[in-house]
Amino acid sequence: MKSILVYFISMAFIIHVVMDSFDGAYWLHRIVNLGFLFAMAAFIHLLDTEIKERRNKREQNAA
Repeated sequence: MKSILVYFISMAFIIHVVMDSFDGAYWLHRIVNLGFLFAMAAFIHLLDTEIKERRNKREQNAA
């Protein structure tokens, strides 16, 4: 859970710094954007977890 929060916070920070450089970044747009960022962070976390699990299974089968 800790790593998904790190992904989310880092993505949110980067995207919002970019959005703040332009005028007209409305709050609704930001909320929708944060929802997509959270979904992306969750997907990256799940993918990372799946890769680690498969790697561990391969190492256990090889030993």
